[in-house]
Amino acid sequence: MCICPQLGDILIFKREGGAHVGMYIAESENTYHVMGGNQGNAYSIVEIAKARLYTACNFYHTAAPASVKKYFLSSSEKISVNEG
Repeated sequence: MCICPQLGDILIFKREGGAHVGMYIAESENTYHVMGGNQGNAYSIVEIAKARLYTACNFYHTAAPASVKKYFLSSSEKISVNEG
């Protein structure tokens, strides 16, 4: 199964002790840039390794808006390993 997240999609990542949920903002070659409300006990955008992605989903009942697409950014090389 190919998971190809785009702007606004909900991403679910595997992590020790459970999972982490965030929203797709962009991606680099090996990471997703993810917006979340409890990442390091704050609202933030962090990079999470693509290898940790469990699944992605969206909730469009009709066609997605034109702005919904993949966005690419450079990596900061600061990859989150535990978003709690």
